[in-house]
Amino acid sequence: MRTSGFFVIRLFAICLASILATGNVMAQPGEVSANGITIAYESFGDPFDETIIMIQGTGATMLHYPVELCEKLAADRFHVIRFDNRDIDPIVPLAAG
Repeated sequence: MRTSGFFVIRLFAICLASILATGNVMAQPGEVSANGITIAYESFGDPFDETIIMIQGTGATMLHYPVELCEKLAADRFHVIRFDNRDIDPIVPLAAG
């Protein structure tokens, strides 16, 4: 569980830095890497608003949460982050073992 918390904190920090650097608050894609794992994400809205992290079930991609839903939540003043689970495209697959 500690690793999961680390990913959430790092993901939020990267989203915030990306949005502040570009000034764009809609559909900011990116990747976060830690402990040899790379996970793709998108963030919507202002990172200073309350954050909603969209967590999908096993084997599902972030695309199962429609862009329209994320944009609607962002329009309602939420910062939305959706991400892919480990070993789901477009992230780097885990090594066997």
